[in-house]
Amino acid sequence: MKSTNRRSLTATLFQCCAVVALTALSVAAQAQSAGIAPEAKQILKASTDFLASQQRFSTNTRNTLEVVLKSGQKIEFNSTGRQSVQRPNKLRSERTGDIASQLVVYDGKSLAVSNPQDNVYSQVAAPETLEDMLEFARNKLDIVAPAATSSIRTRTTS
Repeated sequence: MKSTNRRSLTATLFQCCAVVALTALSVAAQAQSAGIAPEAKQILKASTDFLASQQRFSTNTRNTLEVVLKSGQKIEFNSTGRQSVQRPNKLRSERTGDIASQLVVYDGKSLAVSNPQDNVYSQVAAPETLEDMLEFARNKLDIVAPAATSSIRTRTTS
């Protein structure tokens, strides 16, 4: 049962990353086609199945957040990230960028979050599995995993 949960978590994390990438690409493709091509679904499924079978993996990401002001002016914030997962219960995520720098470490017992730029550190006891820890972080601590689709928020600022 735990193995299924871990595979589900890994697949979900990878799907979130893929959905973010596909969403960006689909905006340009919408003028050409409504819907997702079956070949794209097959490629995504093969990718998530492969990732779900891995005991360890890591990713490096580059992210851009674009904020559109009420005036129409666009402001871009960039960041890079490095995430690594080791089953059954290890996660390390580093994020550095224009808005914040953050380090998240999970060891199967506790979740630690630090922001070196602001000299802030916090640690809390956490559930024993990656999936349960991510749900706990999201629902109880309002911390969203890197590249998760729920972390993308549309904002309009004056």
